Amino acid sequence: MAGEKTGRKASKPRKKAVSRSCRAELQFLLSRVERYLREGSYEQRLSSTTLIFLADILEFLTSNILDQAGKEAQDKHKKRIAPSTWRP
Repeated sequence: MAGEKTGRKASKPRKKAVSRSCRAELQFLLSRVERYLREGSYEQRLSSTTLIFLADILEFLTSNILDQAGKEAQDKHKKRIAPSTWRP
């Protein structure tokens, strides 16, 4: 029949690709962190655990800052988190 490939065995369907960020259960993209480190000329030799550790720290700090900002906005009866203009 036309379009039918012969000589190939029927194989199992391929598993869906899972990103490194999903495997590490992180919101920050490991590929982006890796790209920024390489473009910044910080280090050319990076282990996979370095990226996970750095992305996890960035995610932790970001979540803490947003949590504190949300609590502060709630205390001031605001519905939106806005940057404040601090003047000395």
